Amino acid sequence: MFGEYDLVVKIESDDIEVVVNKIRSIDGVIDTKTLTGTKF
Repeated sequence: MFGEYDLVVKIESDDIEVVVNKIRSIDGVIDTKTLTGTKF
């Protein structure tokens, strides 16, 4: 719509697979990019 990133979301979870699968299954979601991070 306006660029590469139309929406940026920060989500914290113990299981990244659950988060990724739920977001990708939302009707209208065409593409996702997952950037993971950790605290040292």
